[in-house]
Amino acid sequence: MNVCSRVIVLLGTAVALCGPVAAQLPDGATRLVDVFGTPTRVLTLGLENRNSGDPVIFLQSGAGTALEGWGDWPVALSELAPVVGYDRPGLGESPFDGFDPSPQRVATHARELLDVLQIPPPYLLVGHSWGGPLILYFAAQYPDEVVGMVYLDPADPRISRSELLLTDDEAEMERRGAAYREAVAALQSSSSPPGRAAESRVRSEFNAKEPEDRSVPNDPSVPTAIVLATRIPNLAGGPYYIDEEWYQEYNRVRIGRFVDWSLGRPNITLMLATDAGHFVHLDARTLATEAVKRVLAAIEASR
Repeated sequence: MNVCSRVIVLLGTAVALCGPVAAQLPDGATRLVDVFGTPTRVLTLGLENRNSGDPVIFLQSGAGTALEGWGDWPVALSELAPVVGYDRPGLGESPFDGFDPSPQRVATHARELLDVLQIPPPYLLVGHSWGGPLILYFAAQYPDEVVGMVYLDPADPRISRSELLLTDDEAEMERRGAAYREAVAALQSSSSPPGRAAESRVRSEFNAKEPEDRSVPNDPSVPTAIVLATRIPNLAGGPYYIDEEWYQEYNRVRIGRFVDWSLGRPNITLMLATDAGHFVHLDARTLATEAVKRVLAAIEASR
């Protein structure tokens, strides 16, 4: 099958899936660099093997998640292409810079980081969870520099509040909204790291808006892959949810939205990991790697 064709890949439990792996990054792979006057921890792998014009895989973690959330998957990716990842301000070993981490600000900071590292485009963006919207905003700000996108169980930046809470009834919406807010309260407490609390607040404010008020960019016309998980997440290690019944129904709505979106676009691969949790690159590592491979192959075919 041509790598540019629209493809939907459904994976069941019989397909080889990997359990979570501990972060085991090579010695010397991370360091601190100055970005806008604040230290930022960065991971670089395989840059010494890059040829002019080759894409660099740029990783964008989920909300409140440091480099350790990728496990040692970046090491495997570096066998395919050079890899860059980092701790956003206030996460992991990067001190908080005091700025509101809006998607636009995150994109500006990320691009400055790449400049500091002297890593020119093109970039293949990989975003997990809230990192999905973040790479979308990056691509909108720097459209000529992005040649591919991989979304790993991404947040849906266009889902409305009524779709998220699965009701149009105002009273029921308020009840479910209160339960949802309670689920995120711990991440916004004074005991949370400042970067994590700030990201949680920004994401909550984002979700409270109607889609037309979020200034969501159009998706770039580049090779794209999406990997969706279906297993109910551990609340401490995944997206917020109200209860299991709500999550099951919400996931059906969410998957349907991504199916409809993908069928209307060329150069896209949609993969469903039926026995993986929110960290699909850990639970379904083979599948996540295949998503990156498909996008890299489509990029190469277009050169």
